[in-house]
Amino acid sequence: MLKEVYISRLVQGAFGFLVLLVISSTVYFYVSTATNAKLDAFRANLHKRVESGQISKQESIALLKHQRATLETEGLSAWEAAQSLDARASGPDTYVKELADIALAENPNDPERLFFWAMRQPYVEEGPSPEREAAYEKLFAMEGIAPERSAVMLDCFAGTIWCYRPLEALRYRQEAAALSDESNYDLMGHTYQRLGMYDKALEVYSDYQAQTNSHVYNYYIQLIEAGTPPIPPIERPVEETPLASDKPFAR
Repeated sequence: MLKEVYISRLVQGAFGFLVLLVISSTVYFYVSTATNAKLDAFRANLHKRVESGQISKQESIALLKHQRATLETEGLSAWEAAQSLDARASGPDTYVKELADIALAENPNDPERLFFWAMRQPYVEEGPSPEREAAYEKLFAMEGIAPERSAVMLDCFAGTIWCYRPLEALRYRQEAAALSDESNYDLMGHTYQRLGMYDKALEVYSDYQAQTNSHVYNYYIQLIEAGTPPIPPIERPVEETPLASDKPFAR
């Protein structure tokens, strides 16, 4: 009897799941069809504008990408849309940045929104990158951020400044490594190169390869061992002062 009841419930559950799957597929098909119809109409209009010389082919491509991203995230908040497009890497950078601006304005004290926004600000490898730096300064003053997320943020900030403030970047990478095993410890090698500490860079790259069996840094290892390191040391001393303290994140 129990076996029969179990089988009956199993069949009912499977049927319910099948019905849900059919409904979901139908809804997805409808949404996709509706989106494609709107995109086709938009594309046809763009073609006419290109043919008449109103816009260039490149401008039409950018406009089409923007419209596709807008339609794909219809009904979502700016924050939800930004996260969705970023996760799928399917939205134009300019549009994702617009959404990040709106999302941050709606809640400027949300560390995740601020971090997302910071990562989409102009980046100049040889620095400075004032918008990013100001955002990280605010992040470092915030409380309640989990150690794992702090490590990610420290790593990303170090990745912003490593070329023009390498000593400070090294301190941030070391703190990130102390906070989480998921830290990009291997990227310290780039910072060591920028400081002219090629033996330390070689040690970091070699350790990473030994632990992960990855050969992604073979290029750097070979060039350093040949005496022709690919990243030159910083040419002039730069005054480097931590943004908030020696321990950046508020505890």
